[in-house]
Amino acid sequence: MPRMLHRSGRTRENAGKPAALELSFACYERLPLLDCDEWRGRLAASTDTTLERYGIDLLAFAFLPDGVRLVISRPSKPVDYSRLLYFMKRRFSQDIKLKLRQKSRDLFKRLIIREGPGRYVFRFWQPGPGLVRELATPLELAATIEAVHAGPVERGLCHAPAEWKWSSWAHYHLPGVPSDGSLPRVRPVHVGVPHGVRET
Repeated sequence: MPRMLHRSGRTRENAGKPAALELSFACYERLPLLDCDEWRGRLAASTDTTLERYGIDLLAFAFLPDGVRLVISRPSKPVDYSRLLYFMKRRFSQDIKLKLRQKSRDLFKRLIIREGPGRYVFRFWQPGPGLVRELATPLELAATIEAVHAGPVERGLCHAPAEWKWSSWAHYHLPGVPSDGSLPRVRPVHVGVPHGVRET
């Protein structure tokens, strides 16, 4: 059973040195805010910049309309994942805030949240650092990658994982096909498909 980390995102010297980690975070109130390719492309760029800054590889991902799932390599040094996710999300949301202010005033106003007397903030993402889950074994890693790729199908966004552009499915199943430049950079790992797990 994978071990859930505290929401602070900090491990004790990356305790146990997991094979990889899963990061997930949601749009504000699970609204389908990631509903256009332009914004997903900007999130891909923020993902690349952040992981490169920390020296971490992206092993798998899925961008869904209301949230994000990432599978990343185990860092070589201790990492405060709350800061990593804060940097990734903030870089993206600052860009989107400017775009919305210029082009979609109604949505911009909806995402301005009152947090106290006279204090208003722009919220594209659900408050908090998100969730970080250790994947302690190659089997857990393989199962999680399969689950990430299956997510769009389970959500009714497509009929098969191959139909959802905004995931790393093609990196694993179509390795000879050039990667779409709008997607984040992925380093596929060679892990077996868990027994009983199928992708269509």
